[in-house]
Amino acid sequence: MNGLTALLRPRGPFQGPRLLSAIVVIALFLFFLNQPYSSTERRVPDLRPENQPGTNPAAAPTAGKPTANQGAPDAPAKDASMSDKLLEYIKGANAASKNEPAKGHAAVAAPTAGNDTQTHVDPACAHLPDTSDVLVVMRSPAAELYKLMPAHFMTDLACAPFELFSTVGIDIGPYKVHDTIAGISERRRAQHKDFELYEKIKNAQVAAQDLATLVEDSEHNLDRWTILPALLQAYKLHPQKKWFVLVESDTYLSMANLMPWLAKLDSSQPIYAGAQVLINDIELAHSGSGMLISGAAVKKLAALADERMEVWEEAVGHTCCGDKILSMAFSEAGVRLTRAFPMLQGETPFSLDWSNRHWCRAATTWHRMTPASIDLLWQFERAWQGKHRDEANPPPMLFRDYFTTFVLSVVRAAPNRTDWDNLSESWTITDDTKFGQYAYYSAEACRAACELREPCVQFAWEPGKCRLGKEVRMGELVKAERRMESGWLMHRVERLMSSQQGCAGVQPWEVERSAPVGSKLVFDTGAKKIEVPEPKKAEGTKVEPNKEEPKMEEEKKEEPKQEESKEAEKKEGNQEEEQKHESSQDGETNEEEHKESNDKEESKSEPSIANIEMGSGGKEYEGTPESNGVIGKDEVGTSSTQ
Repeated sequence: MNGLTALLRPRGPFQGPRLLSAIVVIALFLFFLNQPYSSTERRVPDLRPENQPGTNPAAAPTAGKPTANQGAPDAPAKDASMSDKLLEYIKGANAASKNEPAKGHAAVAAPTAGNDTQTHVDPACAHLPDTSDVLVVMRSPAAELYKLMPAHFMTDLACAPFELFSTVGIDIGPYKVHDTIAGISERRRAQHKDFELYEKIKNAQVAAQDLATLVEDSEHNLDRWTILPALLQAYKLHPQKKWFVLVESDTYLSMANLMPWLAKLDSSQPIYAGAQVLINDIELAHSGSGMLISGAAVKKLAALADERMEVWEEAVGHTCCGDKILSMAFSEAGVRLTRAFPMLQGETPFSLDWSNRHWCRAATTWHRMTPASIDLLWQFERAWQGKHRDEANPPPMLFRDYFTTFVLSVVRAAPNRTDWDNLSESWTITDDTKFGQYAYYSAEACRAACELREPCVQFAWEPGKCRLGKEVRMGELVKAERRMESGWLMHRVERLMSSQQGCAGVQPWEVERSAPVGSKLVFDTGAKKIEVPEPKKAEGTKVEPNKEEPKMEEEKKEEPKQEESKEAEKKEGNQEEEQKHESSQDGETNEEEHKESNDKEESKSEPSIANIEMGSGGKEYEGTPESNGVIGKDEVGTSSTQ
């Protein structure tokens, strides 16, 4: 009381000018605190826990879908007191000093490890119908996982549910890769040299080494062991799927062309479709070109697996190729091949021999692709969908559309190329040939030889050799030391293109059934051969009489020397069979070309598997009238032998 009296006495501090100054300072301070924030002033982040992403999953905004207030300026509270504002300011200063992120940036949700639940994230996928009934089963060697799979994740696999299978079990980011070898018994692994590479891959994985160096060779063929397990494992994971599309890591799959095709097929029928190729007496679907298999067909295969898997695995070890054993297993289940070339085929846009047989068909797969070429096709597909985005039913991408984009435009710009091989192979002229004299002297002479032959549209010259072609191919870059030059006769290329009939009325997805196999299938299991029983005759169908049937070979004990000799012959046969399987991808036989070349050795030889183009349908297949007709929705994939 005495202190207050002292302040208010006539000569105290609150008297006169000092009192007025104190009042003015207090008034200004109160006025400043009551002013709202200006739009140009530094905003204070809202650090309340309920507004922080990740702190409360139930209240956090959905990734990629901002809430009503997300990203908008924070309006000051209407009834906030001075203490509240001061506390908010202090919190904001502390947050700025800690470099905390600003509010409003929602984290992008990563794809789930369950590849089947992946959502469409690319605009090019928006036009597609529902793909939930389809499963892409992609196989890859361990050496190519990190080379090719990232390109697929961003392109064709962005539009489809998929499962990945390899010779190693691993996770690539959020995607799980299933090990197809793990289910093979230790006893069987010990019997085959192939699995030495598998052990190396597992050791490299433990040591975090680069898997790209662990590639297959002639003595270590793990790929043949993976096809059957991959398909059966995929079915076990997703038994409800209506379609399984089996492809390899260097295969590009166009979902835009696949889905309209599937809409024309009946998934309740057992369908096993692919690019046909013949190995010995077995017609099969080439795995690199892709296989289209209905759930009904896989169900029939899986029903036999428990009983027959041991026999199938034994047979794998005595043949070159897993797709051959898969075809034989399907035959045992009563499902025969539906020929689906050229929709499913084994070439790139640059190696394909462009002809009338491709022109009006829908290109669904391409093979031997690199990451760059995968992306190139994806960009083309996106541009195509953008061009037709306003159409209710966009047209399929036909081979002619790919030809115009990837071949014709490039050839027009540069009809002559150095250090380039355009893969001409209709005629070959060297010093030993008896026609086309001097054509191998120079590139100009080679061109002149092409002009003299009316069907010739392109040529490729290198020292001592001139090759001519009557089908247009783009080709590839070669090393400069080969001194190769290639060229196209543009007036004939243009004429060839204009002569192609229009595609009006042509069915882009025509397929045909394979002819029945003339003899019973026999699985070679080394010690003995196991004969496959004939499929049961279906009602109302005809079974073509079998030719001479090989008798069951009984198991015999042989002397050690005989066993070694037999094993050596078997290994030699497998290598020869594998070479045929690969070489059949390079081109089909053309009998007219052999006659014109007067090459006695080639022209008189009988057609072999090496002369049948893998993934191209090869020669025309002969069969019963019932088997050569075009198959519609009600006929495709029936399991009866007609």
